[in-house]
Amino acid sequence: MSQGGADRCNSYANSCASCMNSDPACAWCIDENYRGLSRCRLLTNMQSTCSNILQHISQAVISSRPALDENVQVTPAVVDLDLRVGQSAQFTIEVQPAANYPVDLYYLMDVSFSMRDDLDIMKDVVNTIVNEMRLLSNRSSFGFGTFVDKPIAPFMDPSKYRLQVPCTGFPDFDPLKTVCDATYGFWNAMPVTADVNKFKDRLAIQNISSNLDSPEGGLDALLQVAVCFERIGWRSGARHIVIYSSDSNYHYSGDGKLAGITKPNSGQCRVNSEGVYNGLDMDYPSLRQLRDKLEQFQILPVFAVTKRTYDEYVKLQSSLVGIGSLLGELSSNSSNIIEIIKNSYQTLVSTVQLFNTNSNNLIINYDAICDSNDVRKGSNNCTNVGIGKKVTFNVSVTAIRCPRPGVSSEEFKIRIPGFGEVTVRARFVCECSCALGQAAVPNSPRCSMGNGTYACGVCLCNPGRFGNLCQCDSEAAFTDTSSCRVNSTSVVCSNRGDCQCGSCYCRQPQSGTGRIFGRYCECDDFSCPRGVMGDVRVLDVNVTPAGHNLTAVVRHRPPHAFLPFRIRCVMVKVLVNVEDVIVIPRYILGEHTCSGICAANKECVECKVFGSGSYSPSECAARCSDVVITTAPSLNSNQGQGRCIRPRSNSSCQMMYLHSLLENGTLLLVVQETEVCPQPPNIAAIVAGTVGGVIGIGILILLIWKLLLILKERKEFNEFESQRKKEKWNANENPLYEPATRKYENPMYARRV
Repeated sequence: MSQGGADRCNSYANSCASCMNSDPACAWCIDENYRGLSRCRLLTNMQSTCSNILQHISQAVISSRPALDENVQVTPAVVDLDLRVGQSAQFTIEVQPAANYPVDLYYLMDVSFSMRDDLDIMKDVVNTIVNEMRLLSNRSSFGFGTFVDKPIAPFMDPSKYRLQVPCTGFPDFDPLKTVCDATYGFWNAMPVTADVNKFKDRLAIQNISSNLDSPEGGLDALLQVAVCFERIGWRSGARHIVIYSSDSNYHYSGDGKLAGITKPNSGQCRVNSEGVYNGLDMDYPSLRQLRDKLEQFQILPVFAVTKRTYDEYVKLQSSLVGIGSLLGELSSNSSNIIEIIKNSYQTLVSTVQLFNTNSNNLIINYDAICDSNDVRKGSNNCTNVGIGKKVTFNVSVTAIRCPRPGVSSEEFKIRIPGFGEVTVRARFVCECSCALGQAAVPNSPRCSMGNGTYACGVCLCNPGRFGNLCQCDSEAAFTDTSSCRVNSTSVVCSNRGDCQCGSCYCRQPQSGTGRIFGRYCECDDFSCPRGVMGDVRVLDVNVTPAGHNLTAVVRHRPPHAFLPFRIRCVMVKVLVNVEDVIVIPRYILGEHTCSGICAANKECVECKVFGSGSYSPSECAARCSDVVITTAPSLNSNQGQGRCIRPRSNSSCQMMYLHSLLENGTLLLVVQETEVCPQPPNIAAIVAGTVGGVIGIGILILLIWKLLLILKERKEFNEFESQRKKEKWNANENPLYEPATRKYENPMYARRV
C-alpha cells in the first residue's frame, strides 16, 4: 500500500486507546510534532514519517513449565498473556499419559432395596476389581460410599415402624435374614485408602436400605463426594474417579419443595464426623452446580446404570460436558461392573481432551497434533493415546473486546480431564502505555495552558474544553466550520486541514518536507518544483496585459522569502537563451493571499519603518535588501495586493501594510505611517454608566413591582364588587325573639252576677 493511499486505520484516530482497540495492524505515533494526516495508521504507512511508534503486540509468556514425568502429565502449568483486541497470542500444551499414575477410585453405590442383588455381586467381585485396578496402576487407592434419599416424606415412609425398618413391606424381605438400615442421604462408609483389606472388609458388612419414591438422592451424594475433599480422602496429584452405580433416576434442584425444603443447595461439604449427610435443610443440587463442583475438584464420574434409566443418564451426561464423564450400561445384577470399570479407565487414560472455562471477552481455538501424521485443525482432542506417548496442542487466544471499566485481566483454566490443567492469566492491553502513570501529564502547558492532559503526543481535554489543543471552551465553537471555508460552496480548510474553533489547523506533508499554510490551508511551498537550472530557488512571473500569456523570469530569491499568492503549476515553454528552450513550470497567480508573506516580512517592516524589532541595523540591511518598502499616510488595497496586520514587538500597537509584486518580480511593501493603537478606556464614562445602569435598573424594578401590585388590587376589588352585587337579603322574624311587653285579660272583667 502506498503512503498516500487509503489507510483503514485513519478512522480510529480519536485516541491512542481507540487506535489500539480497533485493527491489530494499526499503530500510533506519539511524536509531539507529528506532521502526518493521522496519528493512527498502518505500521507500513507510518515508518517513514514517525520516529516514535507505539504498537502493542499480543504475546504469551510461559511462567511455569514443569517437566513431564510419572507425576506430571501436563505442561506448562501457568501461562501469562498480554492481549490486544483482535490479535491472538499462541502457546502450546503438551500432554503425556504416565504409567502407574496415582488413581483414587471411589465406588458410590445406590443401596435402596432394589439394588440388594447388585450389592451382593459387588461384595463377591471386590477382589477382582482391586486386582484389575492394580494392574492398570499399582498406585491405586479405593474408597466406598452409599446413598439412598433424604429421610423425609414423601421421599420415605414416615410411619413409626418403617422409620426403623424401611424395607418392611417388600414381598421378598426377610428381617431374620437381611439387615435393613434406616433411610439416610449419603454415607461415606470408607474414605479413600491404599489398604485394600480394609476396603474389602468394610464393603463386606454393608447393609441394604430403602426409600419410598423411585428417584434417588444420588446427585446429592455425588456433590458431597466432590466437595468433601479431605473427608473423602482424595489425594492431590492423583486421578479422581467416582463409579456411580444405580438402577433408578435422580432427584435434582426443585424436588426438595415436595418436602417443604426451599433453601438452595450451598455446594459446600456438609458430611458430619460420622461420615453421614442427610440434607434435610437444603434442596438437591442443580445440574450446573454439580458440573461446576466436579470441574473444580477434578472429579471424573463414571455412571454405571441399568437399561431402564440409561436414557435419563444420557441427558445428565450432556449437562456435564467438559469434565470427562463416562456412561456404561449396568446389567440387572451388576455382574458386568468389572468390565465397565476397566473399559472406562482405559478410555479415560487414552483420550486426551481439552476444555476451557467460558469467557465473554475471549475466543480460544485449538489445533491437535496427535501424531506426526495426525494433525487435527480446530480439534481439541486426541484418541487412542498410548501410555508414554506425548501429544501437543497449539492454543490460540484472541480478545474480542475489552472488559468492563475497572477490569484489566481475566483468569481461566484449560482442563485436561484425568491429566491436569493449565492456568491462563490474560491481561487486556486496552490502554496505551504512554497514557498510564507518569507518562501522562495532567494540566499540561502544551494543552492551552493546562486545559488538558498531555499523553501519547496529543491533548486529552478537561471537561468543557474542546479542540486538538483544548483551545475551545464550547462544543458549538469546536464544530462550527463556517469560518473555515472561503465561501459557502468551498471545502473545509481546502481539504488540507482540520477546522477547530473557527480556525484551520493545516495537516503538514507526511514526507516532512515543505509546508502547508494560509487561513484556509490554501497555500504551500512545494506544489511546484523549487529548483531548475542549478541553484535557482524560486521562479517569479510577470503577467502581460492580455492576462493569460505569461513570461517566466528566472531569478534568485533568498530562501527565507515566500511567494505571496496561492499558486498552481502549468508546464510552459520558456526561452532561456538563444540556443536552449526548456520546459519549466509556470506559476499562476490566484485570488487568495497566503499568510506566510506577512509573517516573513514583519521584522523588515518594523526595523525599516519604525526602527524597532529583533533585527539590528546591520541585519536589517542584509536581510531586507530584496524587499522594496515604502510608506503611505493610509492604505487602500488595489487588485493583486494583500493586506497584513501584525503586532509590533513589545507593544500593544499594530502595523498595517500591503504587499504585491513589481514587474521585475521584486516584493513591494506599502506601510501605513502611523501605528494602530488601542485607545485607553474612559474611566469616568464607565463608572457613570455603571452607576446609572444600576440605578435605572432599580427604578425599573420598582415601577414593575408597583404596576403588578396595582393590577392585583384592582382585580381583588372587582371580584369583591361582583360578589356583593350577587347577595340578596330577606326580612324574617327571629324565632328566638320575645317582646318586652305581654297582654293579659282578666277573666272576671265585665262579668255580671
